[in-house]
Amino acid sequence: MILRTCMVSGSIPKSIGNMTSLVDLELSGNFLVGSVPREIGLLKNLQQLELYYNQLVGVIPEELGNLTELRDIDISVNQLTGSIPESICRLPNLKVLQFYNNSLTGQIPHVLEDSKTLTMLSLYKNYLTGEMPRHLGRSSPLVLIDLSENRLTGELPPEICNGGKLVYLLAVDNMFSGVLPETYSSCVSLVRFRLSSNRLSGKIPEGILSLPAVSIVDLGYNSFTGSIAKAIGNARNLSELLLQSNKLSGVIPSEISQPSNIVKVDLSENLLSGPIPSEIGDLKRLNLLLLQGNRLTSYIPNSLSLLSSLNVLDLSRNLLTGSIPVSLCDLLPSSMNFSNNQLSGPIPNSFVKGGQLESFIGNPKLCISEYPNLSYQNFSICAQAYNQKKVDYIWIIVVSVGIIILGGVLFLRRWLSREGDVMKNEETWLSSYFSYNVKSFHRISFDKDEIVEAMIDKNVVGHGGSGTV
Repeated sequence: MILRTCMVSGSIPKSIGNMTSLVDLELSGNFLVGSVPREIGLLKNLQQLELYYNQLVGVIPEELGNLTELRDIDISVNQLTGSIPESICRLPNLKVLQFYNNSLTGQIPHVLEDSKTLTMLSLYKNYLTGEMPRHLGRSSPLVLIDLSENRLTGELPPEICNGGKLVYLLAVDNMFSGVLPETYSSCVSLVRFRLSSNRLSGKIPEGILSLPAVSIVDLGYNSFTGSIAKAIGNARNLSELLLQSNKLSGVIPSEISQPSNIVKVDLSENLLSGPIPSEIGDLKRLNLLLLQGNRLTSYIPNSLSLLSSLNVLDLSRNLLTGSIPVSLCDLLPSSMNFSNNQLSGPIPNSFVKGGQLESFIGNPKLCISEYPNLSYQNFSICAQAYNQKKVDYIWIIVVSVGIIILGGVLFLRRWLSREGDVMKNEETWLSSYFSYNVKSFHRISFDKDEIVEAMIDKNVVGHGGSGTV
């Protein structure tokens, strides 16, 4: 009987126990109230029971342990209380056990470690206490375990991957202690590995950081020590590396850049030292990089400007020195923080104009160079840069005047040259027009009477139309 999301309300009738031929009972996604009737335990042929996403209250009936054919039981997202019946955990054919998002208390029944069929165990967001079954997964082909947001304690079971099919191991926000079992390095099928917010300690096994299929490694908010293994470069499918708030030391290995699909890296609040690897700039898909609260030294690598997908960058509370790369102005993520380091020099003008000065506080040697009149008490004016700016202005003026003078001289010289050419051309024309020489005569020493007496035939030079000469 399948009545999923059919707006069914009211309580589940006890008479449902008379439907002994039922194989599948699915009433999820409705508005059912009241308790789970124990009469369901009479449905000897039932293989699938799904009552999730309702408003059921009360305890889970022990009688459900009579459903020997049951393979899948899901009563998640209700308001159930009490403990998990051990009888259900003994069912010989049970593959899926999901009671998440209720108010269940007590321990996880240890008989689950004897199951040979269990593939999915999802009990997150309850109030379960005690330890996980020590040999959970020893005999069963587990694919998913999610015990997050409970109050579980003790050590993690070492045989959880024995079946070789585990894909999801999620136990966030509990009180697990002890070390990570070395056997987890053999969980080659693992895709999501999340154990953050516990009390785990010791070193992170090298093999866990190099699992070939793992996409998310979330071990933050524990007390892990040691260094980040270079073997992380072998985790080719890694997209999120979350190791924040531990006691990890040593340097950040450059091999962290080899898993090219990484989107998030959070190594904040550790004891990491040394430089930020420039190879991080090769992570083209990275949108979150959190390294604050460590002991990182040296300069901020220019290669960070290559992270075109970056939205959050936090390098605060380290020991970083040197200047802020101007190339980071091309990045300008939506959230960034360089505060409380030992950075020096001018803050790039794009950050100043963008109103992001708060991201640089706690760096006494940083200064503002673009706006010398800006009144901001946390930063001084870059005096040297300002004087250099004035020198630059003077040089610009001197060079400009020099260019104008040089241009004027060249223009005048050219003009004079052209005038000389004109005069030379005029002289050439006049000399060609007057082809004879004009010479002055000697001063005359005779009078008019001598002229008249000389006008005789023997002194005639020639005769012309105008007279005789």
